[in-house]
Order: sequence, then structure tokens, then C-alpha cells
Amino acid sequence: MPSRGTPKCPKCGGTYVRLWLPGPSVEVLVDAARPAAGVLAALVHSDDWPSPAGDPMLVLCAVCEQDCGKYPRQHGHPLHQAAVPVTEDGPWLPAREWQVQDLRTDYFGTALQQLIDAYEETLTGEEQYRYGRGRDDPPGRGAPEKGGQGVDHEASGDGAARGGEGVDHPLTVDDALQAVRDARDAEARALERLGEALRTEHAAGAGKRELGRRADGVMSLPLVRRALAEGGQRVDHPSAEGGPA
Repeated sequence: MPSRGTPKCPKCGGTYVRLWLPGPSVEVLVDAARPAAGVLAALVHSDDWPSPAGDPMLVLCAVCEQDCGKYPRQHGHPLHQAAVPVTEDGPWLPAREWQVQDLRTDYFGTALQQLIDAYEETLTGEEQYRYGRGRDDPPGRGAPEKGGQGVDHEASGDGAARGGEGVDHPLTVDDALQAVRDARDAEARALERLGEALRTEHAAGAGKRELGRRADGVMSLPLVRRALAEGGQRVDHPSAEGGPA
């Protein structure tokens, strides 16, 4: 654990820091209490990961995601001052130990996130919630149906009723395709409304991890963060005038 003189997060007391570096979207993890350990993990994000607007480097507490202030009178400034030089002076992980994140990556199975989870348990003394563990649905999507009707098999019952209740003829391929298109349009609209609701509650003070827990099974935490960053806002918090009322 950190000594009394070690820079710590003013909110949770942690010393693990996540930094998003300028240029390509690379996220690294460092421990302000152990600068000689250098960069603990490096994760290269997919190309469409939102970059922080107007700031060349985003620096957050890895546990509670408190913004580490860049300037002396901002909250978390000592942690910012301790973490940034580690990325400049190293040592760095060998390139073969960097991980690349894309839509098929289990974000919560990456070395970076596992280190943060283990550290958070040590810091709090409590077992932490694990996003996506024990589920077989892909990130950002609900769990597939098990049993009952599904798109890969026909509904049970009389063949004449397969076009739907009250329909006296089989469903055509064109009808089924249109139903899929309508469902996808409805899902897209629902996700837009979810994004607006997430930004509204985040602007009112709800944390990203809390919102991620509530959205788990519908939207993964990286996609929650992406929704909060839409419109050119910073990843850590929207501006006062940017979020919906």
C-alpha cells in the first residue's frame, strides 16, 4: 500500500492511474506508488475509440476514474504529476506484451483491466463486481435466447400459424426481412434514447462504473463510455452545457 507521502487519488485513495496517450488511441496503466515499475500494461484501442477533445493526454484514477488535474489547484494534480513522467521515462513493456482491443476483445479480460480489478480488491478489501463474467453474450448485446422461439428454428405449433397470430398463411422471406429491419431500427432508436439517458444521469453525478453496472447485459462498459463521450465531450465527464437537460 502507498506510504503517507505517495500521491493518491483524492476520492478513493488509490495510486493506479490510467492514461490515454496522444496520437494513436493507446491506454496505459501505471502505479504512482511504484514509478520504478514503469508501465504495467498497454492496451491499443480500436480506431473508433473516442479521443479526449482539446487535451493531448487524458489521466484518470484507474479505480474510481476521478480526473487527475493537470494544473496545480485541480483535484488529483499530485497524482497527475507522478504518473505522467512514468510514461516518458519508462521502463515500458516489451511490444509483444501490448494488447490490441477490437470488437471481439473481452475488455474485462485484458491484462490492464485485470490488474485494476485485483488492485481495487486489495484497496477496498472487497470482491469487486465483474462485468460480463459467466455470460455468453458478445459485448454490448443482450444474452441470446435459450429455449423458446429464436431466429434459428421455427416456432412450435401448427404450421398454418407460423406467420404470426391471426395470420392464415406462412410468413414470406420478404416479410421476415422487413420485420428484422423494423426491429433493428427500433433497437437503434432505443440505444439512442439509452445514450441520452446515460449522459443525463452522468451529468447529474452518476459515475461511469455505476452506469456500466446498470447497463450490463445491454451495453458493455466501453460502449457506455463511448456513449458518454459522444458529441466531442471528454471521456471522463461532459461539459456543463454539452449534456441534455
